[in-house]
Amino acid sequence: MYLQHFKLKSAPFAPPQDPKGFWLSAGWKELLQQVQKALGKGARAVVVTGRRGAGKTAWARVLHHRLASKTRGILVSGTVQPDTFLHRLMEAASLKPPAKASPLEALASHLKDPASEPLVAVVDDAQALDPETLRIMNSLASISVKDKPRFQAVLIGEPGLADARKAEAPQLLENAEVNAPLPPFTRAEVLEFLRNRIRKAGGKPEGMIPEGSADLIYEYSQGLPGVVCRVADKALMAACLDAQDRMSEKAVATAIAEIQGAPPPSQASSWRRLAIAGGIGVTALFVALVFFLQRQELTPQPPPPSPPAVSPKKSPALGAPHLDADGIYRVKHPGETALAASLTLARLWGVREIQTEEVSRRLKARQGFTGVARSFNLRAVPVVATAKTLARLDLPAIVQLLPQDDAVRTLRVFAQRIGEDMAWRLVPRLPESPYYALVVGLHEDRAVVLDPILGKRRVSLRSRPWSRRAILWWKDPVGLRWNRHGVPAETTVPALQSLLAKAGYPLERSGVFDDATRKTLARFQKQAGIKPTGRLNAETVILLLRKARAVSMPSLSS
Repeated sequence: MYLQHFKLKSAPFAPPQDPKGFWLSAGWKELLQQVQKALGKGARAVVVTGRRGAGKTAWARVLHHRLASKTRGILVSGTVQPDTFLHRLMEAASLKPPAKASPLEALASHLKDPASEPLVAVVDDAQALDPETLRIMNSLASISVKDKPRFQAVLIGEPGLADARKAEAPQLLENAEVNAPLPPFTRAEVLEFLRNRIRKAGGKPEGMIPEGSADLIYEYSQGLPGVVCRVADKALMAACLDAQDRMSEKAVATAIAEIQGAPPPSQASSWRRLAIAGGIGVTALFVALVFFLQRQELTPQPPPPSPPAVSPKKSPALGAPHLDADGIYRVKHPGETALAASLTLARLWGVREIQTEEVSRRLKARQGFTGVARSFNLRAVPVVATAKTLARLDLPAIVQLLPQDDAVRTLRVFAQRIGEDMAWRLVPRLPESPYYALVVGLHEDRAVVLDPILGKRRVSLRSRPWSRRAILWWKDPVGLRWNRHGVPAETTVPALQSLLAKAGYPLERSGVFDDATRKTLARFQKQAGIKPTGRLNAETVILLLRKARAVSMPSLSS
């Protein structure tokens, strides 16, 4: 559906059919060279492992393509049946089915002939190999001529493959020359990979894939190419449905929410129906309420002087943010609110040495608030900014009002009723200003809004003040890491168990993510008011760090 919208010739994130067109990261290239070198030196077996989504199938196809020009070999799946496996090897050796001897005997006899060529089998999903197939491979691996093996195997599968199947094929697996994991992509490689796929599909990658969006995909996927492709495909669809000309951070957040089964951050169609019905979108209502209550609830103040008229083609000069008595970085124009909100949130997190120029550079480079958070050694996670979520996490968040949304277009009309100066303040007019940003937190039944233009405001909440995408920043001194299934990395399991104990959930610190650890984590999640999955996610880690008092967190609830 999105191919016509983005003027693409083919689906960019579908599995490529031609291995020659695969984009290879530095880690993939290095592992390919390592495996080819080991086979060239006479290794009987090579084992390569990777998590689900690590790109094992794509890497196996590239390896087989490279080996095909030098050796006779086959590429099979681990689900292959023993007789089919033998038949494929016979075909690779150009042997006809034997009349009397068994296929295995005929193949072994052929390999013992010094004039014959050796065979190489590349097996994907090797953890699923039938025991009989493994025994066949083990038998063939014992054949050698002049101390050179006549059969070699590259087994590609899930972590722990060699140890799990060693007893069934000792000759093959005990002396594996290489037993290495398939490395994930780095942050920079994810951006390059995405842009390469768009380029090959006939698109213009620099305009379609901003760095900030690639950063969000990297944070969620942890560099696993299979996950990267899945998120990117859904993000392009979300951008298409929202009539955007690029894969925005909003589209990526929508894709991630869809994959996780959560409500999407926003739905333009919902806003459009609300606008057509004549109602003001809840986001617009909330922001309008901030300024309306400024007039009704707060001490009356003389209206600010109207700013000079702004030509649509010529933007007013922007000034440097300044810090007010409430600790809020203040500016005068919506085009500066993203910078000011970032500085305010960094100050709340205790960052004292703030490089304004660096933050501005990252925002202009479209790295988004995620990239800005990294510059302060903080982590970032997008959430749906409901009152329930923000109240539970009790962290200040940056809430964005995107100008392409119907909510802001409705707000433009509404702002005309409260004065031209308000309209100028509420609606971004600069093309380089993609959103109006506020820092928002909750306190009981009131929202605490740190507005870069109007300052600190407290606004009474209604049943649902807004439902927008927000960015939470958080600090993790422990360094917990987990995959897309919520399973923590082996190296961080001891830290997780220690945090649970400090939070009042004692358990045996086995260093393994076992059933006891999973159940203890689920018990903590249930008591914290979140879904007890027994898996890690950003919300769980934030609440666990607070419960264990492992880090001091800012709050606007006081």
